[in-house]
Amino acid sequence: MIGVRSLARTGVALYITIGCALSGFASGQTIGGRRCEAADLSVESLSAGIAAGTYGINYVLRNHGKTGCTLSGFPILSALDKHGKVIRVVKFEHISGTWVTDVQTPNSVNVASGSDAWFQIIYSGGGGLDDRSSCHQVTSLRIYWPGSKKPLVDHASFETCGPVSVTSLRPPPYD
Repeated sequence: MIGVRSLARTGVALYITIGCALSGFASGQTIGGRRCEAADLSVESLSAGIAAGTYGINYVLRNHGKTGCTLSGFPILSALDKHGKVIRVVKFEHISGTWVTDVQTPNSVNVASGSDAWFQIIYSGGGGLDDRSSCHQVTSLRIYWPGSKKPLVDHASFETCGPVSVTSLRPPPYD
């Protein structure tokens, strides 16, 4: 039985190593670290460009904690108005790629101390619309991630005319 257990452990270790390499994780990082907490993170929004009335914003989450942590899945977002109230009519949809590329992303991102993870939102600015009744001014975004209890808030303002597409959390580089 000892030989079988040893072989099983070797097989699992090999699978994890190959999975990390294929997912784009840097060598030496581990899977399954502690979950990132809001106190460890800051958020910065960066314009991701514009194309034919479609806009994108990259949201970069930086780990300021003393140790690495793990983020996974899709962020959970709430659009806020100028009074800090949730704009319930703004809907968020999950997508696999970004507006630049359609790349599959890992299920979790290990974020070393001082490193980043990011996600992107893509939305229509309503250019050319005669009827702007479906448009809403978002003055900030409340950001949760799976398992988080406290949100981060970013104050990038944008107008959206329809649903907002959201990518999963991913490691750099930014698209």
